[in-house]
Amino acid sequence: SLSRLFTFILNQKAYVPSHEDSADNTRKIDLVKSVLEYIEAHYAAPITLEDLAKEAGMNPKYFCRFFRSITHQTPIGYVNMYRIERASQMLLETTLPIITIGMECGYNDSSNFIKVFRKYKGMTPNQYRKQ
Repeated sequence: SLSRLFTFILNQKAYVPSHEDSADNTRKIDLVKSVLEYIEAHYAAPITLEDLAKEAGMNPKYFCRFFRSITHQTPIGYVNMYRIERASQMLLETTLPIITIGMECGYNDSSNFIKVFRKYKGMTPNQYRKQ
């Protein structure tokens, strides 16, 4: 019966997808894109949740929920992941010291860099480079 009801509604053109939904999705994608571009441009500097929320024009608490609903991760988690991916590239493509790479990727403390790197890659930066 439910199937017949849906068929009837669609055949009668009683349901029309809302253009507002499409516009809202486009707006959300644009907001996330601007935040991701901000992270890409500023990953070497300190980035706070407040910085990212400001870029999106939202308060931090709402922004955190919004970002997570789109990306399935926290904003700061994404920043760390991006930094570690950049560090991974640098480890393979340069001979810079590990401490320098950590600093260039936004980590002012080498032990924190190594700890976060191990969390995302399952090994230390030195092990990653040698692999």
